[in-house]
Amino acid sequence: MTLISNIRNKESKNLLMLAALVIAAGAVTAHFSRFLFIAFSRVAFPFTLEWMEGGSFIQVSRILSGQTLYVRPSFEFIPQIYPPVYFYLSALMSKILGNSFFPLRVVSIISTLGILILIFVLVYNQSGSKWGGILASGLYCATYGLSGHWFDVARVDSLALALLLFSAYFLLKDNTSSSIFGGIILALSCFTKQTMLIVAGVFLIYCVLPPRKNSLIFIGTAVLGFLSGTLVLDWLHDGWYSYYIFHLPGRHRVIPNINKLFVSTNTILFDEIIMPVIFAVIIGLVYLIMFPSNNALFNESNISIKNTISKTWSRMAIWMLVSVTGLLAIGSLWFLVILPSDAESGIVGGYTLARLLLMTGPVLIGILVFFLAIKMSRDVTWTDSIANYIFGDILTVPRILTGCTLLAGSFLTFIIFIRPEFFDSLSTAHLQRLLPYLAGPLIVLIIMGITWRILWSTIRLEPYFFLLLGTGLIAISWLGRLNPGGYYNVFIPAYAGIAILFGLGLGTILESPTNASLFRNIMSTIVLLLSSAQLFILLSPTSSQIPTQADKDSGQKLVSQIQACSGEVYIPFHTYLAELAGKAGYAGVVEMAELRGSFGGKADPLWDDVLSQIQFRLDANKFTAIIQDNNIFRDSLSQAYVETGRVFENEFVFWPVTGRKTRPELVYELINGDSCSLTVE
Repeated sequence: MTLISNIRNKESKNLLMLAALVIAAGAVTAHFSRFLFIAFSRVAFPFTLEWMEGGSFIQVSRILSGQTLYVRPSFEFIPQIYPPVYFYLSALMSKILGNSFFPLRVVSIISTLGILILIFVLVYNQSGSKWGGILASGLYCATYGLSGHWFDVARVDSLALALLLFSAYFLLKDNTSSSIFGGIILALSCFTKQTMLIVAGVFLIYCVLPPRKNSLIFIGTAVLGFLSGTLVLDWLHDGWYSYYIFHLPGRHRVIPNINKLFVSTNTILFDEIIMPVIFAVIIGLVYLIMFPSNNALFNESNISIKNTISKTWSRMAIWMLVSVTGLLAIGSLWFLVILPSDAESGIVGGYTLARLLLMTGPVLIGILVFFLAIKMSRDVTWTDSIANYIFGDILTVPRILTGCTLLAGSFLTFIIFIRPEFFDSLSTAHLQRLLPYLAGPLIVLIIMGITWRILWSTIRLEPYFFLLLGTGLIAISWLGRLNPGGYYNVFIPAYAGIAILFGLGLGTILESPTNASLFRNIMSTIVLLLSSAQLFILLSPTSSQIPTQADKDSGQKLVSQIQACSGEVYIPFHTYLAELAGKAGYAGVVEMAELRGSFGGKADPLWDDVLSQIQFRLDANKFTAIIQDNNIFRDSLSQAYVETGRVFENEFVFWPVTGRKTRPELVYELINGDSCSLTVE
């Protein structure tokens, strides 16, 4: 490492750097130790750390009993809306370690350790800086609390992210065997949590940009694996797999009002994601600004600008892009001509000059692409000299595209804050009129980016991959938080993306030449100290995340009392407790909420059938006792049920340490039935 070799000189500036490295190592060690201490202190806790862990346990138990997961929804069982990889892997682990929460959490812990290793490897392979990789992993570990202490719980999140990053590792190797493995693992990531399909799309975008020898192998393996896997799972489950994985989640609705959407986005991106790790975000932006000119991968031996237009496929691709650009420009002019000046209202309507600028922008860019394509295809001078003179170097073009995107986003944000009433009044018709103005320039920017990549097809794209990867990971976190009911665990992918970009930026700063200047050493030391401060700020006590012995004793007493009850006991918020007691679990409230349309959409047609089954069993007094967290079914209970007390006399036991704070509270029993002692003293 260049950094360490500089420190060997016993100069004061290097000793100061060494002290900064020691502090940074201490901060990283503190977070690693904190995560491991919490994870292994609660991994064997026999009850839920987060209240929806119970659903994962039930699904694994169902697999172990030989039953299928995705079946017609009924009061007996409704599966979670997640693909099966985590549950089957946990079931395999349960056959080795026993059927409890322990093997499910072991899968998540191993996945988290894999994520930490993969973040280090990705950063080190790209930047050449071990310290950049170490601090990147340390930052991700430091976001344990910001993500709701979710890394080790029995949920799908950590495994899905670990598989995704593992796929990225193989993708960047760009050889046949790695592309096959990477495609398979990417499909498995999407079969763990379907939101990973968004980042999979980012991977595919990267693959279609040259130069990549094995793009088709990676894309083909991933797409074939996902499509064939989906068809097989649908066939095995009589079509119910797609119903739960795509249909029900597709009924979720994000905030419909545009103004509220932008306000919520500002809160999510800035207040909840960026601000807690603001310094890391700044360092990540430094990398995006500096790459790839200061990156070891982008030296003169790797960058040779050649005239590839003469190749048949390149010429065809260029003319296809030019045709699309021309059609877009013609379509924009046609839209402008047929639309009367007074036919619209809102942010653009009435501003003729703004409308003309927005519509002529694509036309001018299209003309530029058309002109340069002709010149470069006929005269090599344009490729090697004039184009370089115009743009400085080809690496300037992606920076221009990035800058335009940031500028457009900043302008839109500024408009939102100063004139939010515009967005309140926009209807669907207004949006349809506004879309061509915004979509035109965006499409042309994308076309320009692809065009330049084909013209200079020998430039490596790894830095752009990490930009795309970070964007995709932040996007799925944003969408997850917009989703009704989204908890802090949805930030796990975003923090992984930020950690990777932070490590790359840090590596770019720290790996200075051997004869580094005094200014460079001072700057590196300051960056290390600020990075350490960022990590230390995120430290928090561990006690609140570790269940107590009283929590364990109370849960065991409750399970024993449920087991001793002569009849069936329904616990809609914690159905796993009934299964632990050897009784039927029945469908849980979250799974029923998916059918009921509680996440912003309309009720599914099958909900009426499930509701009638619930009502039939309640009217038939099937249950000796019903334990609820609140009065969700109170109006549905017959007069034969009466509230007999509360479950826990101690107000401080058996609460989940993360997620929604809920526990069994109210006991309803049949008036003329056998009495169950369900109060835990």
